[in-house]
Amino acid sequence: MNLAARMLVTGGVVAGALVLAACGTRCPSPPVDPQLRGAESRIGDGSLLGMGPDALLATLGPAAEEKSFIGWDQGYYLGPDSACVDGRWLVVRFDAEGKVGAVGLYHD
Repeated sequence: MNLAARMLVTGGVVAGALVLAACGTRCPSPPVDPQLRGAESRIGDGSLLGMGPDALLATLGPAAEEKSFIGWDQGYYLGPDSACVDGRWLVVRFDAEGKVGAVGLYHD
């Protein structure tokens, strides 16, 4: 669903106009940890798979503690999506040995 349709469904035309006026044409992006720049490419290349918690911490820094993800063990905030509507998260699931068994991209 595009941004205009999403605004109509969730908040109506007036709310949509206020959001666009506040955001302008670009979404204001909060500061993202420099360790996470380019982290999205690690989802596809498999470089995080098999890492233990200490190696993951050294590579990506600390995970977000204030948010939980159904089916995932931890997440790292990557920034807003291009429509300024959802956040993008790199999410990690550990296997039975405590190593990274799966990595994905999550939108909230």
